[in-house]
Amino acid sequence: MNFTTLKCKNTEESMTSKERVLELLDEYVELRDPQVLPQRLKDAVLQKYSYEFVKQYLNGELERDKDVEEFEFLLGEAGIDLAYNLFLQDYKGNDDVFGIVIDRDYKNHSVEQMKRVIDECRNKKYRCFISTPLFEFWLLLHLVDVKREYSNNLRDIMLNAKVSDKHTYTSKLVSEIAGHAKGISDAVFKKFYLNKVDYAISQANSNFATDLDDLIGSNKSDDSKCGKIGTNMPELFTLLREV
Repeated sequence: MNFTTLKCKNTEESMTSKERVLELLDEYVELRDPQVLPQRLKDAVLQKYSYEFVKQYLNGELERDKDVEEFEFLLGEAGIDLAYNLFLQDYKGNDDVFGIVIDRDYKNHSVEQMKRVIDECRNKKYRCFISTPLFEFWLLLHLVDVKREYSNNLRDIMLNAKVSDKHTYTSKLVSEIAGHAKGISDAVFKKFYLNKVDYAISQANSNFATDLDDLIGSNKSDDSKCGKIGTNMPELFTLLREV
């Protein structure tokens, strides 16, 4: 079994980025079928090159000449990596699993928008992994006993207000403990996170929400729109350990 995830970061255009991630995942699945050319590839090349030419190129049946070099240049301009596409075809498995990891921030996308993304994932049998609020909460679970250490601050974590140009409330907690910003070096990862995955999983499963609908929240109140604090990242690690 192969397991593939795409990470969707939280941005000011967050819903656009999340929908784009779903499009990329759809394309990824298409690329694993040697009989199918994704629409983006068709749009980029079929005005100039025949379908047969493209198929022969994909199958490695063409001699390297000027036409092939021009074709590869066009693919590069369109942002299409056919070497990667061929890799996808070669490593296709019947029991492969596809999923996306989403930074959930209620301030940038509504409950309805999140439900739409989740429903689309469910309809296409993609797995969806969400941390509320944001991925930093999953990191924080590696570092301290969150429920005990921050028993009086859980609502602050849920609201996750921006406290500086660089940090939200939760990311600042992570930074104060582990001493890093958004990027995590290999040394920091090994020191603070690598050997604490099971600790984080245990906390998530025992003390916080793991159900997608709970993590998304509801429109019943302002607080419920934030979603319940938690993450279903343990499900991802269960899958990874089965590979």
